[in-house]
Amino acid sequence: MTGSVRDGIERVRDGHPLYGPPTARFVPFVYPPLYFWAAGLLARICSTFVAAKVVSLAATLVTAACVFRIARAFDAPRYWATVGVLLFVASYPLTLHFYDLERVDASYAALASLGLAVLFSRPSDRRTVVAGCLLGLSAFAKQPG
Repeated sequence: MTGSVRDGIERVRDGHPLYGPPTARFVPFVYPPLYFWAAGLLARICSTFVAAKVVSLAATLVTAACVFRIARAFDAPRYWATVGVLLFVASYPLTLHFYDLERVDASYAALASLGLAVLFSRPSDRRTVVAGCLLGLSAFAKQPG
C-alpha cells in the first residue's frame, strides 16, 4: 500500500484531485482525504517519504500526549499516566507497526484522542463544541471517525 499512498500524496502535492476516475496510472484508495492533504502540504518542502513519516509520527506523538492527558483528567497520578503512555508506545509491535506507516490510522487515532482529551478536561460548553469538531474531523481521517 505504501507506494499507492505516496502516489496519492504526490497528487495532492502537485495540485491534482485525490479522487477521480481510476486510470492505468492511478487508482485512488477509498480513504478520507485528511492524511493525504496534510502529507501533501508537507511534501511541498520535503520528500514524499519524509512527509508521510512525519505526519504519522507527529500524530502518534499527539496520541501519546492525549493518553497522558486523559489519564490525568480521570485523576490518575503522573506515574500511572506515564505508565499509560509507555504501554501505548510499547504496543507498537502489536499494532503491526502502524504508528509510522504511510497510512491514515495514526491521524485518526490522534484526532479521536485529542477530541476525547478535550472532552474529558474541565467541562464547559466551549470545550464540548471543540471536542465535537475534533471528533467530527476524525471522520476526514478514517471512516470509523
